[in-house]
Amino acid sequence: SVPAGMLLTGLAFSGGQVAAPSAAALTAFVPMLLFQMITTGLAEEPGWRDFALPRLQSRFSPLRAAFVLGPLWGVWHLPLFLTEWGGYPEASWTRPLAFLTFCVAFNIVMSWVFNRTGQSLPLSMLMHVGVNTFASVMWSEMFPGLDGELAL
Repeated sequence: SVPAGMLLTGLAFSGGQVAAPSAAALTAFVPMLLFQMITTGLAEEPGWRDFALPRLQSRFSPLRAAFVLGPLWGVWHLPLFLTEWGGYPEASWTRPLAFLTFCVAFNIVMSWVFNRTGQSLPLSMLMHVGVNTFASVMWSEMFPGLDGELAL
């Protein structure tokens, strides 16, 4: 699963060092998830999963369509790296590159889930915002030494 992959990545890059999230982070998780469902989920997934992916899959195999959509999804987010969220101006060029790589890999999983659930937009939205919420709320709590380096 994607959360397990994120956790394993954090463990690998932190040398196995992980901290329990605070009560405040745990308490904030569900409200943030709901907020992101309304904002990010509704703002992105109807376009990426419900519109673009089926059209790409009418021309390409599901895997090839995911490989086409993933970089587009990543590039669409690149302006975020010119904001404080993206670490501007201190962040290195590797952060957007890591984010693009994550977007391609995560898009393959997202596309598979979308197809395997009968093209369920709500489940795609939940998966997307679940990862975003984990990265936003839990990552810095669990991997404080990696905050800003691998959190996507």
